[in-house]
Amino acid sequence: MKINVLSLTLTFSIEKRLKSYMEIKRDERIRRMNDEIIDKLSKSQFYL
Repeated sequence: MKINVLSLTLTFSIEKRLKSYMEIKRDERIRRMNDEIIDKLSKSQFYL
């Protein structure tokens, strides 16, 4: 019983960590895309 609870807790914490890691990665990707869009916009306005 104790071992089962421990393994569940471990699995849960690993899952949580993985999820937060994925969210961080996703946020980085979104930020990078936004930066590229802003960069393109500023360049296009420069030519206008």
